[in-house]
Amino acid sequence: MTGRALLSLISIALPASILAGLSVVIFSMTTFSSPSLVANTDILIPETVYISPRHYDYHPTGLRLYDGRNIAAPPTNLLSARLTIMKYQVSTNDYALCIAEGACGPVDKRANTSPNRPVTGVSFLDATAYAKWFSAKTGQVWRLPTDQEWVVAAAERYVGVETIDDNPDNPAERWLADYRDVKERSADIDPAPRPLGSFGENTHGIADMAGNVWEWTDTCYERLWVDAQGNVQNRLENCGVHVVAGRHTAYISAFIKDARSGGCSVGVPPANLGFRLVRAPTDGGPLTRLTQWLQGQRS
Repeated sequence: MTGRALLSLISIALPASILAGLSVVIFSMTTFSSPSLVANTDILIPETVYISPRHYDYHPTGLRLYDGRNIAAPPTNLLSARLTIMKYQVSTNDYALCIAEGACGPVDKRANTSPNRPVTGVSFLDATAYAKWFSAKTGQVWRLPTDQEWVVAAAERYVGVETIDDNPDNPAERWLADYRDVKERSADIDPAPRPLGSFGENTHGIADMAGNVWEWTDTCYERLWVDAQGNVQNRLENCGVHVVAGRHTAYISAFIKDARSGGCSVGVPPANLGFRLVRAPTDGGPLTRLTQWLQGQRS
């Protein structure tokens, strides 16, 4: 091989090898690695899972009214945005750090605060306070997921509550059907919070989705007035009540820490209230996009 040919081969191979090496380094630093300490703090960056955009079936939340009667909303097929979400729910250990700094309120006195368990006995207000504190600590933007984002993350663990239209001759028929549905889904679950990971992982690799800890979302409760074709004519949003996602959908007042003591707007109250956060997407240029692409291959 001539010297010129050798130099030509090196000029081609070197960028490829650098890119391959860079990919390995980036992949090792992404959300699939173990948690690591943030510089100058005692806060752990949690494991996360990146989910690339995809189509999914979504059962709309809220109350839909036509001619004074509740109308069941049919599932719709939507396209999600890219999503980075915590693999595990926020733990009692994590939340205790926020309490210690005075940035978060205490958990409900009946909550299980054993180590390595999801924090429970927290309200929507507590969860958003933690997200604000955690964002300041990490220098990243963290927030509660919307109900639709939670559905995307839950994948096969999500089961929309089947509802029926109100019967004018028996207005309680639909409510009783919903009640039986969610009660059956909850009856076989021990309400005691278990160590993180006890309910296994879904197809995205996210742990404990739809276990026995329901998760706060950033989605407000809505009441919709629709026409005969189901088109929305008027909408009333109540952000004093939020959607809580889990083995069934619930609507809980924002200040409630334990739904079993009151504050559940409809159906069977969730056994435990906890949460996990999503990291707000940023466009950090080619390096960030390459990282997200690599993670997307695993989702």
